[in-house]
Amino acid sequence: MNKLLALFFVVVSTVTFSQNKTEFYKVSLKDKKDNAVGFNFYVENVYDGRQFKENIGTVQKGGFNRKVLANFEKPLAEEFLDYLAIICPKEENKSKISIRINDLYVSELTRAMSETGYVTLAIDVIESKEGADYIVGSYTASTESNGMGMLPVNTMND
Repeated sequence: MNKLLALFFVVVSTVTFSQNKTEFYKVSLKDKKDNAVGFNFYVENVYDGRQFKENIGTVQKGGFNRKVLANFEKPLAEEFLDYLAIICPKEENKSKISIRINDLYVSELTRAMSETGYVTLAIDVIESKEGADYIVGSYTASTESNGMGMLPVNTMND
C-alpha cells in the first residue's frame, strides 16, 4: 500500500509541476510623456547581442512579493527602436548610428519599508564608414530607484 501511495504522489506531483508555465511580467518603454532630445544622431538599427535572451530580469509581484521573470511586450530590439525613434528622431542633418545591446538586467529588492528597482544596461555604438561597421564606443549604465521617492542614482562608464 505504501508503494502505491508513493507512486500516486510521484505521478500527481509530476503532472502538477510539469504544467507550470513560466509567468512573465510584461513591460514597455512606451510612455506618452517622452519627447525628442537634442541629439545630433538618430538610431537606425538596434541589435540584440545579449547572451541570454529569454527575459530581462526579475520583478516582484503580489502581496507576498513573489519573484517573476520580466520581459518586454515586443522583442527587445523592436521595443528599443520604437523608443529611440521618439527620443532621437530621424532627421536629414543628423548622423545615423546603430546600437547593440549586450546586456540588460532589471531587478527589484523589497524590504519592510522600502522598494528599490535596479537596471543595468551595456551597449555598443556602431557607425558605418565606407561600407564597414565600426564600434565607436561601448557604454554601461546602472541606475537604481526607490519606489517611494523615485530618486535615481546613475553611473555611466566608457
